[in-house]
Amino acid sequence: MEDNNTVDRDILKQEYSILVELIKHQHTRVQDFDKTFLTANTILIGACAILLGGNNSKLFSYLIPLCILGIAISLIWLCVLQRMKVDSDLRWFQLRNVERLLSRPKGIFSGGYAFFKDKKLESSDGQESPLKFPDGVQGFLAKFRVVWAGAILPLLFTGLYIVLIFIGKQC
Repeated sequence: MEDNNTVDRDILKQEYSILVELIKHQHTRVQDFDKTFLTANTILIGACAILLGGNNSKLFSYLIPLCILGIAISLIWLCVLQRMKVDSDLRWFQLRNVERLLSRPKGIFSGGYAFFKDKKLESSDGQESPLKFPDGVQGFLAKFRVVWAGAILPLLFTGLYIVLIFIGKQC
């Protein structure tokens, strides 16, 4: 009969494996949603461009509903991305916690988190010089996250739809 410590450790290892797979799945979900929302917005912007390029004033009546639909899609996109970010942050938090429970405070995920937080990472055996986070412009660029781009795109599309509404009103 196995002791409880071994069983708990085996469960933690399984949880760790599951959490790694969940993180992979989360990244795939974000990419799929981004593709879907980019496609929908591209189609709507194309339709708006066609309406603005035409000479038929009756078609302009479709412009404002299309722009409102685009704004709604962009706001939903922003909400979905925010929820996915929260889910992803939860999984990363859980991964780091499981690493600590497995007595690996400098594991892959805990070590990476410490590096971005403390701007420095020491080697566990002291054989390598510390890894330092870049300073200045390089450091600023290194902090850029794909999630931020995902949050900016819906706002840019929303702004574009608002501009198209004003252009449509003037035509």
